[in-house]
Amino acid sequence: MDHSYDVAIVIPGIQTAFDQTAWCRRVQLWLELRCELWADSLQYRVRFFDRWLFESRNVRKLSDKLNEVAALSEGRAKVTLICHSNGGEMACDLLRMFPHHKLKAIILISSACDADFRANGLNEHLRDGRVQRVHCLCSRGDLVLRYLAPASKLLFGWLGLGYGNLGYAGPRSVDPDVMRFVHVVWRNAFDHGTWFEPSNLPTTEKLIKQALNEELHANRAPHPS
Repeated sequence: MDHSYDVAIVIPGIQTAFDQTAWCRRVQLWLELRCELWADSLQYRVRFFDRWLFESRNVRKLSDKLNEVAALSEGRAKVTLICHSNGGEMACDLLRMFPHHKLKAIILISSACDADFRANGLNEHLRDGRVQRVHCLCSRGDLVLRYLAPASKLLFGWLGLGYGNLGYAGPRSVDPDVMRFVHVVWRNAFDHGTWFEPSNLPTTEKLIKQALNEELHANRAPHPS
């Protein structure tokens, strides 16, 4: 008998115009009531220009939260990270900085991590089993990732800074041996921050639930070793 626990942790992007705390709480409650799993979120406050100062600290906070979940569940938790914007970069940094963590899935919504799966580490993480599946919710209508993310790379990329544009460009350079574990959905009417506006949130929640149902019920081929 499977005695594992399905857990979802919501990771928002940087502080923006919409109320980060409100949508995190709504998504948490919705996950618990409608998806029948335990949910939590990682709250943090950074701005566009100072993210790099606090990214390592915030990733350590995420690692501490996962360690706590593992301890409380006696190692039986199967964790999915649900990430918006910079939350996707934090998920990639988590697996790079703390490779002992094993994730069931990452759901990347309008993600500001690098679109290249070689650069963001997801090819390696999928191959090594640190994450079982990656779901990308993308939009060609994401003006922030279309214009500001490349500009930030142009200006600050030489320092190793700047934002990626996976949520606009879609996954790039996905290795053939892990491609079956990467799922992409496009909603081109959505802009960067509108996935969680009241009029769009039901659609976003539906897409999250579809991804979670795939994780809960799909019989998948084994990962490459």
